Amino acid sequence: MGYRRGQESLWQKPYIWLAILGIVLMFVGSLGGFVNLLQAEALETRLTVLEEQAQVTESRLFIAEQEYEERHLLFADHWSTGLSEALFEAERQFGQEGSVFQLLNQARSTSSRQEAHKLADQAETLLSTTIVVVDKILGPPNTVDQGLYQILAWKDGQVQTRIAQGQEKISATLAMLNGKMADEWNQSHGLSLASAYAKLAEAEGQLVIAQQTLEVKVERNLIDRPLAFDQAETVFRLADEALRFAEADEFNARAAWSAIENAKARIVWARSYIAASSYQQAQALLMLPQAESTLQLAEEAFAAEDFVNAKRYAEEAYTQTETSWLMAATPTPTPIPIQLDTTTDDDDDFWGSDGDDGFGSDDTWGGSDSDDWGGSDSDSWDSWGSDSDSWDSDWGSDSGSWDSDW
Repeated sequence: MGYRRGQESLWQKPYIWLAILGIVLMFVGSLGGFVNLLQAEALETRLTVLEEQAQVTESRLFIAEQEYEERHLLFADHWSTGLSEALFEAERQFGQEGSVFQLLNQARSTSSRQEAHKLADQAETLLSTTIVVVDKILGPPNTVDQGLYQILAWKDGQVQTRIAQGQEKISATLAMLNGKMADEWNQSHGLSLASAYAKLAEAEGQLVIAQQTLEVKVERNLIDRPLAFDQAETVFRLADEALRFAEADEFNARAAWSAIENAKARIVWARSYIAASSYQQAQALLMLPQAESTLQLAEEAFAAEDFVNAKRYAEEAYTQTETSWLMAATPTPTPIPIQLDTTTDDDDDFWGSDGDDGFGSDDTWGGSDSDDWGGSDSDSWDSWGSDSDSWDSDWGSDSGSWDSDW
């Protein structure tokens, strides 16, 4: 007890609580200092990364300006639209006196971490704008031959080859479409593949445009050969689309025709079923013309090569037919459940102890039904009894009996 009183008096001393409070404040202070240190290091890391990016971009900007000056006049002016102004603005943003570096220097010198991040955001925005321009002219860093004028020079040298390949592509696609047109099913069902041939004709027209571009002179007596290359490149996309259109038409046509045939067969079957039905026959027959009308819409859509709607109409006709014959379907009676009772009820045909027809008082030994020993009914197999035609083992008074004694 003395120890506890001493302990309680110890905690009641003010300097104990002051010591604890001091420790807590020291811990909080050290924790806050640690957080501040982390935030300061994060800011310094960000500013360092931005400075490194700015230095690399400044160096690449100088090369991009040289590339532009040396090569932009070799190609039609539309390829370089806006680059001159963008390069001028980028130049203004760089250099040790430029806006990007100025903003980064201000961020380092300010005592407000929030203000420093705000200045870094502005520098990063200007830097990103310049990087877009430089990457367009030179290509992304660590890539080869991906700059604007490098690509234009490559297209200039490949345009004739690409036009020849475009012609080959058109010929090959035309052969594929003609092969599909020769298919027996396609012929018998009237497929024209009109959308596919139309798209291929568009590809042929695009190839003609590319060939014409090679004959037209633009500014500085130039021929826009890179443009002709791009026009020839479009030929391949259009030819591939033509082939996809043909394949889609074939698939959709077969699916639509299958749906039409199913609907036709179902209508014939439903009409026969309804004719043989005596349940709501008149109402069911009135609904069939609606299905036939919808089926006609499906056939008309198929003839117009609108295969998607043809299939939709055919499926709708099938559904309408189902509704019609189901109306004439005779409802199946609900069966009455049979209850098996093992009690002393009077139900028939079960083995009860006291019932009339079970193997009980009537159909047991001494009962009133036939085939009982000692029963009184006719034609029974009794050991004795008074009925006629019985088989008695001892004696009997009936005529025609077979008695063992007399």
